[in-house]
Amino acid sequence: MEQKKVKECPRGHCVWIYRKSEAYVSRVLEYNQLHPETPIRILFVCGGLIEVTRNGGHLPPMETERLRWFRARLPQGVEIHACLETPQGETLAALEWSQQEALAQEVAKAIDTNPDIQGVHFDIEPYRPGALPFYIYMKKYCAKSVGAAVSGADAQLLGVLDFPVLMGYDLASEPPHSPKAFGAAAARIYTEYARAASAAGTCYFVGVPFISTWCEFEYRKNRKTNIVEHTPWRMEAYVREALHVFEKEHFKSDPYYAGVGIWGFLEPSEPGVSPLRLEWGTYPHLIKEECWALLPRFA
Repeated sequence: MEQKKVKECPRGHCVWIYRKSEAYVSRVLEYNQLHPETPIRILFVCGGLIEVTRNGGHLPPMETERLRWFRARLPQGVEIHACLETPQGETLAALEWSQQEALAQEVAKAIDTNPDIQGVHFDIEPYRPGALPFYIYMKKYCAKSVGAAVSGADAQLLGVLDFPVLMGYDLASEPPHSPKAFGAAAARIYTEYARAASAAGTCYFVGVPFISTWCEFEYRKNRKTNIVEHTPWRMEAYVREALHVFEKEHFKSDPYYAGVGIWGFLEPSEPGVSPLRLEWGTYPHLIKEECWALLPRFA
C-alpha cells in the first residue's frame, strides 16, 4: 500500500462540485489561466451514492454521464475525481472486514475502468475507526488515487489516503456563529490536522467555507414561509479567519500542504445550503466575488 501512495502533490486547490455548470467550468478555467502556478487542480464531481446495510455494501451505477461531461470540458491538468457519498458511515464501520473488502473491490473496479476520472473521493459520514479497513482495501485494489473528506486528525486514516481533505467548516457550532468563533475553532482543528497529515507523510488539503454552511452564514431563509433572518456577518469574514490561521501557522511552507478544498460549487437554483428536508436554508449558496478574490492568498 505504501508503494502506491502519492508521494508528491503540486500546489493547487480542489473543489466539491455537484451539478453540471458551464459557468463553473469557465470560472475554473479563468482562475487557472490567471494562476497557472497554483491552479484548481482537482474537481470532486458528484458521482453517486454508496449503499450500505448490515448485510454489506454496494455501489449502484455511477453518474458516468456527469463525470464524462466535466472531463470533456477541462484540460487533462485538471483531474476529475468521482465523489462517492453515503451517510451510513457507522454501518460501514460495523461491517466485517470481508464485507468491507468486497465493497472496496467493487468500487475500485468501477473507478479503474472509467476512463473519464483520475481518482475517487469519498464523503462517507460519520467516519468511525472501524471503517479503516475499507480505505486500506481501496488502496490495495484501486490503481488510481484515493481521497476522502475527513473531519479531524485521525493519524491512521491520514496515513492511508492519498488526498485527505479536512471538512474545515461547521466549526462555529455554538452561538453566536460568528467569524471569530469560527476562527478560534479553526486555529485548533486546522493545526492538529495539518500536523498529523505531515507526520504521516501525506499530501493534504484543508476545506474552507467559501459559501455558507449550517453554522457559518450571512442569512437564512425559511423554505416554507420565506421569512429571512440576517446575521451581522459576511461570508468573506469567515474566509479571512481561515486565511489568518494559514498565515499564522505557516501552512504554505509545509511541503505536504497541497492547497485549499473549496466548499463549494452547488446547484445555483437550490434554496440555500442544508438538506432540503430541513426548514431553513442558509446563504450565500454561491461563491461571492469577495470570497473568490481571497483564494490566491491560500496558495
